[in-house]
Amino acid sequence: MTMNEKIQHQRKKQGWTQEELAEKVGVSRQALSKWESGAAKPDVDNLVRLSALFGVTTDYLLKDDAEENGPASAEKPRRREHAWMLFGAGLCGGLCALAGIVALGILSSFEICEVYRDGNPKPITGMWAYLEIHHLGWLFWLCAATAAAGLCAVAGAIEWSRRKKA
Repeated sequence: MTMNEKIQHQRKKQGWTQEELAEKVGVSRQALSKWESGAAKPDVDNLVRLSALFGVTTDYLLKDDAEENGPASAEKPRRREHAWMLFGAGLCGGLCALAGIVALGILSSFEICEVYRDGNPKPITGMWAYLEIHHLGWLFWLCAATAAAGLCAVAGAIEWSRRKKA
């Protein structure tokens, strides 16, 4: 397909008239008509506007053998958005998990707990004893694992965004 055919195809695909597209690009309907008929070609600025409006690359419009793909530039913001989502999820998960561990520590301070294990005359006290008496060890380890996963997600998002910038 040639450039003029691609412009016409994309315009019709969007459901726009020549007048509507010309208005969006900022040219006259006659200029757009010349582009579609092949009598004239859009300048670089208008070509960039067309590619943005159609959601295709300028290469697609310029090269006769290029296939229609989404805009290459749209991938970078999407990747950046994913990195921020990963960063936010990791930060929230990590902070919530650390808050859970702190809450368990505070709860354990309200109750004096002693656990004697295996005939050891020295008891286990504090948070570990509280967790053992109330069978909450699993909750502590879940919070610890979530905090670690959150920190890994934050580090991964930072590394991912650094790699994508390069």
